[in-house]
Amino acid sequence: MSERVKVCVIVGNGFDMAAGLGTSTEAFVARFAEQHAGEDSPAGRLAAQIAQDGPKTWADFERKLGEYAAVVESTADDAVGEYVAAKSAMEMGLVEFIEEREERVDPDKVEKAAEACLSSICDWVGALPGLDRQRVHGHFDAPYTFDFSFVTLNYTGVLDTMVELQRTVGDASHAATDVAGYRLRSCVHAHGKLAGNAICGVDNASQIHSSELAEDDAVLETVVKGATQEMLGSLDDQNARALIDAAEVIMVFGCSMGATDARWWSAVVNRLASSATKRLVVIFAYGFERNGRPAAEVRRLINEQKEKLIGAAGLSDFEGKKELLKRIFVLPSGTIFKMPETLVVDQAE
Repeated sequence: MSERVKVCVIVGNGFDMAAGLGTSTEAFVARFAEQHAGEDSPAGRLAAQIAQDGPKTWADFERKLGEYAAVVESTADDAVGEYVAAKSAMEMGLVEFIEEREERVDPDKVEKAAEACLSSICDWVGALPGLDRQRVHGHFDAPYTFDFSFVTLNYTGVLDTMVELQRTVGDASHAATDVAGYRLRSCVHAHGKLAGNAICGVDNASQIHSSELAEDDAVLETVVKGATQEMLGSLDDQNARALIDAAEVIMVFGCSMGATDARWWSAVVNRLASSATKRLVVIFAYGFERNGRPAAEVRRLINEQKEKLIGAAGLSDFEGKKELLKRIFVLPSGTIFKMPETLVVDQAE
């Protein structure tokens, strides 16, 4: 008999980038600044700020949007109206940008890649160094059967489509190390999707750098993600949180783990801390490699990822942190979601 393990995979923009969609934030903000350059409007003034600071600085545009509130407060007669209008323009621009990228997706390529891409999620166990694999065995009895659920922070439907294509009534077999099989469950969009309301903004009012704007309901309900979800009557937050709270293993793939998503990283850390057994987190880090590097460099990269998660959750130091960190593992992003090719239409076509 195999032990069934509930796994929640939190997926960020790194997935769409790996699929070839070209959805980098830097590309988006550069386009927004160019499109609205010279306009005498909230969008134009926001574009001018981006151009002044540089698109690379605005790559974490949700955080910068919170900082932009201070500029608006000191320069605009109607600070609330200016700020809400600027944020709305950026949100509409983001939806347009993502829609254009999603239109490039080739359905045939998605269908061909789905099985290999999703089954490769099982490969994380075999990719762990021997001692870390022993630590996993200390929590679960091999071989494992994984129940995968997904919380995507993206607006596109590529992952959803793959899950629907590969969803089965029973367990699918897989020949990965210590794995008996797997099953694909639900996929939830934590921030909405293009067909509905694509939600962006900050995590909480403290990230809005203006005391005037941070106290205004119109700002809070359109800029603070949780308040926006509530205003829209959306269950996305609740559904995503339920998957995280039910998981025994939480994987984080393609996420920048920024403070503007603090509520998700807080949920992850709280779930990890909820029990000393059968609670693990695996971070798949872009650019991370263990082999061929000095031990000091590997240690720095691993600790950097762990501390980034803890810091994004709003925690810096707490009793039991050292033991908690032992149950966080770091692997290269290429370990899972393996795609034989990009999933967009060939440019030559």
